[in-house]
Amino acid sequence: MRAMKKIIIVLLLISFCGGSAEVIEETKAVEESSNTTSTSTTTTIQEGDTPFNTYWRDNKLTSYSPLTEEEIEISNTINQDKISYLKLADGTECVKKVGGTLTEARIDEYDPVNLRGPDKWGFIVMQGYLCSDESRPGRLYGDFFYQDGTWWTFVEISEEEINLDEPWERMDLNVWKFATRTAIAQDTFKGNYSCRADADYLENVYDNNELDAYYLYKDREVDYSKPITVEELEESIGLLEKAQDSYITALSLRQGYRFGDVEDLDYKNSYIDAVLYGMLVNTEDNLASKYAMRDYLLENGPFETNADVTEWWMINSSYSAVEWRKTDQYVEFYQGKMEPFDGVGNHIVNPEDLPNPDWIISEDYPKNTLRKFCSTYFTEQDSYHTGRYNIAEFLADNEYSKNKNEFFTTSSGILGPPTGEYLYKDWEDPISMGVCEESGGYSKEECETTASYIWENRNLYSIIEFSNTDCADEMNVIINNYFEEYKERNKDSSTPAPGIMGSAHETITFYAPQLQEDMPQTLFSFGVWGYYASGGTMRYPYWDSFTIDLRTCEQVTFNQVIDIDKDVLEEKILEYVLLSEVDTNEYIIGSYRFDKEHFTEKIFLSDSTLYVPFLNCGVYCWWHVFVNDAEELATSQKEYEEYGRCSEPDYFEVECNTSLTNKFSGFVAIPLKVFSK
Repeated sequence: MRAMKKIIIVLLLISFCGGSAEVIEETKAVEESSNTTSTSTTTTIQEGDTPFNTYWRDNKLTSYSPLTEEEIEISNTINQDKISYLKLADGTECVKKVGGTLTEARIDEYDPVNLRGPDKWGFIVMQGYLCSDESRPGRLYGDFFYQDGTWWTFVEISEEEINLDEPWERMDLNVWKFATRTAIAQDTFKGNYSCRADADYLENVYDNNELDAYYLYKDREVDYSKPITVEELEESIGLLEKAQDSYITALSLRQGYRFGDVEDLDYKNSYIDAVLYGMLVNTEDNLASKYAMRDYLLENGPFETNADVTEWWMINSSYSAVEWRKTDQYVEFYQGKMEPFDGVGNHIVNPEDLPNPDWIISEDYPKNTLRKFCSTYFTEQDSYHTGRYNIAEFLADNEYSKNKNEFFTTSSGILGPPTGEYLYKDWEDPISMGVCEESGGYSKEECETTASYIWENRNLYSIIEFSNTDCADEMNVIINNYFEEYKERNKDSSTPAPGIMGSAHETITFYAPQLQEDMPQTLFSFGVWGYYASGGTMRYPYWDSFTIDLRTCEQVTFNQVIDIDKDVLEEKILEYVLLSEVDTNEYIIGSYRFDKEHFTEKIFLSDSTLYVPFLNCGVYCWWHVFVNDAEELATSQKEYEEYGRCSEPDYFEVECNTSLTNKFSGFVAIPLKVFSK
């Protein structure tokens, strides 16, 4: 009875729609969907191909080892909720098919995940994705499956790749598409893969729209002295309409159904939803302004001057760009894609100092910036550290034991030539001869020949290299980039020079401190303890932090991992900075100054703990917490009364002598679970 109902529906559809191929193809999809969820062997479409299916089964199937039970379980977990977007191992991009007609394909092996007997034609599978493959038709079929450490699916092959014996003709078949297994990109199903797929697709859509605009305008010279024309508006409208269509597709993928409402996005709680929402409403308002101006020109004729354009905008100020809807997240996203540029002010500059017009196609153009917002983390683990720690003692006391230390090695060296005796004449500075004669006490002849000075190279470095651990390659890239920047900014200080000019130096030491009892599972942090000396009075220590989300191998900031209100964070810092496992003295907080950006840059995380660095570097540490002994502070302040001033300059704006008597330079450790309550 069930099969009869399907046939009646098919006949009605054909009679109403003229028997189009699209309707027949849709029917195939309906039939296949029914058969994959039923024990019935009645398969109308497939039975029509029975002779060919028999030929295919007996002659064309490749034999592979079956999946293990564990591989089937892993595969089924991934297939429960198909991701929106993926890349194949060869770089081909594929997007989930949401709604519309689905087709079937015949693969050259039995479906390895959904096992069916030979008589049930277990080599016919349903389409799931569309791909941007120029060399092939561009469709993926069947479920994903994991085998021998690799993720696989089935990609449609081109007509030239299909080898059928006579008398078979492909187009005479009901199922006339064919597919073969192909590997999926290695990192596709790591970490929060579903969210990352949505993020990568949305960002790719944005980038492609920017590329469309770049290639349309890149070879044009715009004459800004002339008013905009209808033709120029039409071009702009065309780009925006194409962008709008792509964002609507992204909306369908994000929501899992077509014709969704942008207001259904969870833009108040989801960063990615907020970016997509901003894209959609901003583009809609942008288009509305272009439509309005185009309609005006079509009705009233072209603008004569730019003054006419300005007048139109004044009359129609509701269409102004400042009125276009947006979200803070969308603004942050697209600003993060722009080339870093400080501006040039209202003056003529060297063209080389202007932004790079080819930025979007350069190697430095930011990629995959949205995926970092897929990191979310909650824990009830007990904290490995709690309270205030001196930085030197902390780093010395929290080293991984020797057997755990195998996942990184340390190498040290000196940046530049070694400490030693150098000739003034080799010092590449125009003032070298004057310094030699005046400070060195040498004659001009000696300065030009044998006069020398002793230079001590204090540009010491110690870096680490990770291996045999998750995300080792990504972490090594971060370290290498940092080291290259260190070498670049210290070219002068690592070059021999006499006197005070040769005393400038910067030292850096990388540390990977043990931040929990066992090896980290989700969050891993390392950092750099550095010291900078300008050669004059500017000298200060610093700490730079790096936290890696091991689920994605992406560097993350604390606010991307756990949502913490700034006021709550400040409250917890002031609470935990007065706690210490080793120091029993009673202290007070003499002065503090916090900043959200400082927290974002400096805080690092473990699986259980949030660490906030505060180093004792006086006025060079504007953001600080000074921990003081109340009696010592009062005594110091009284002693300074006779000078009529404090040890800190007025511009530092802190309580008198709190920096001078500060007892704290290190980390404040706060259990992550306190932020989940």
